Amino acid sequence: MEMGRTRARLQDNRWTLRVTEWQPRNGKRSRGRQARRWHDDIVRTMGNTWTREAKDREEWRRGAEGIILQWMDGA
Repeated sequence: MEMGRTRARLQDNRWTLRVTEWQPRNGKRSRGRQARRWHDDIVRTMGNTWTREAKDREEWRRGAEGIILQWMDGA
C-alpha cells in the first residue's frame, strides 16, 4: 500500500513509475481470466482519483484500510 502511495506522488518519469505501469506486450496471454493487479484493487476500492487521494496521508490511510480488509476477505 505504501508503494502505491509513493508511486502516486511521483511527478517525473522515474523508472519506479514506469515499472509499476509496465505491461508485457509480446507473446500470447494464457487462457482464462486476466490476472488482477494491485492497481486494479486500488481503483476498485478508491476510484480513479486514487492518485490524488494518495497525496493526502489521512485520506490514503482510510482508503488503504478498505483495500486491506478486501484482501483479507479474499475478494
